[in-house]
Amino acid sequence: LFPSASRYYVDLGEDRKVDVERAKELLAEAGYGDGLTVTLTLTQNYATIGELLQSQLEQIGVTLELDVVESATN
Repeated sequence: LFPSASRYYVDLGEDRKVDVERAKELLAEAGYGDGLTVTLTLTQNYATIGELLQSQLEQIGVTLELDVVESATN
């Protein structure tokens, strides 16, 4: 998910292959063959990560709607 220069990078060892077709098959088996729409509520600090997830999920037919809210402060 993150480039090696990112502070969030974690080396998981071997590369993990993304299998878009298998993901679509699994969604169809679960009854979501026509896709589905989900909403993710997150703060502005995480909006970029939300956009990344949105673009990845779009590949398998999942529409991710982002609900960006302000952070709570005391």
